[in-house]
Amino acid sequence: MRVALITQFAPPVVGGIQTHISRLQQELSSRGNTVDILGGAASSLPALNLLPRMRWELESYDVVHFHGFERLLLLSLFAHRPRRLVVTPHGGVLGPSLVPGVANRAKTWIDRTRLLPLLSRIAHAIVALHETERRLLQSFGVPDWLLHTVPNGVDIQLQRAVLPSDYLLYAGRVTRAKGLDKCIELVRLLPSMHLKVAGPYTGRVRNWLETKCRLIGVENRVQFLGVVPPEELRRLRRHATANVLFSTYDHQPLAVLEALASGVLSVGSGSVGILELARTFPELVRTADSLSDAANMISADRALSLEERERRRAATVPLLQAYSWPHVGSALERIYSGEAA
Repeated sequence: MRVALITQFAPPVVGGIQTHISRLQQELSSRGNTVDILGGAASSLPALNLLPRMRWELESYDVVHFHGFERLLLLSLFAHRPRRLVVTPHGGVLGPSLVPGVANRAKTWIDRTRLLPLLSRIAHAIVALHETERRLLQSFGVPDWLLHTVPNGVDIQLQRAVLPSDYLLYAGRVTRAKGLDKCIELVRLLPSMHLKVAGPYTGRVRNWLETKCRLIGVENRVQFLGVVPPEELRRLRRHATANVLFSTYDHQPLAVLEALASGVLSVGSGSVGILELARTFPELVRTADSLSDAANMISADRALSLEERERRRAATVPLLQAYSWPHVGSALERIYSGEAA
C-alpha cells in the first residue's frame, strides 16, 4: 500500500506525534508498504504549507492517515477526500477544553458539535489511543463501527534493571502546559535530587522556568539539556530515579511508555493518559494528589533493591506487548485494508 502520514508539523520538528509517526513509518515500511510523511515546518503555518498540495498529493495514496486535530487541514479533506481516510486525534478533541480561556472553550465546542460529526461522515476509521478516549468519542456522536483502539507504539528494550542515579527526568516539549513548574517544585521537596529537562524549548519558556528555579532556590539542581539524541535519551531514562510529567492533557505520553520499557517509575498528575496507564501498570505508573505525595512515592521507590527492580521490569514486559511496534503496525495495517472489524 501507498500510505501518507499527515501531521501538523512534520519531523525533524520534535514532539510526541512526530516521534510516533517517524517510528510508524519505519514499521510500516518494513512490512512492504510505501510510506511518506507530510506536514509543515516548525516556522510555517502547516495548513498554508500543505493545502495547495493536498489534492495532487493525496490522489496517489491508497491510505491517508491523519495524526492530530489541526482543524484547517482536516477541513481540507472534505474537498479532497482520500481513497481511504484514517484519523487518530491523539486526544486533540479533548485537549483544548483542559486549557483555560474563552478561545479554547470555543474550539472545544466547534470540535464536538461541528467538526467531529462532519469528520465521521467522510472518515473510514477513527483511531482512539485507549478505551477512555474511545468512549469519549462515542459520547460526541462518533458511531461505534467507525472506532478502533490502537495505542501509541514503543520499542521494548530487554535490558536488565539498574540502580538509579540521583536525578529525575522530564522528556518532552518544554511548554507551560506540560507542568514543568511543578517538576521544579518537586525537586525542592527532594534535597538529594536533581532534575534533567530533555526537550525543545523557547527562550521565553526557559526564562520563565529559570526564574522559578531562582525563586525557590534550586537553580543549581535543574539542568536544561535541549534536544537529546535518542541513544543518549535512552541512557538518561534507564538511569533516572523517576520520570516526571505533570501535564494536564496528555492522552498517552510517549515518555511514560518509554519509561515503562526501561522499567523506570513514572509519577505525574491525573491526566487521562497517566490514569489509563496507571490502571494497566500500577507498579510503574503512579498518580499523585499533591507534590508531597509524589515526593514520598519517589523516595519509597528509590529504596527498592536491584532484585525488586528487575522483578518489576520483567513482569511489565508481557503487558507492554500490546504497545509493541509489531502489534501496532499489524493493527493499523488491518484498519488500512478494511479487515479490522
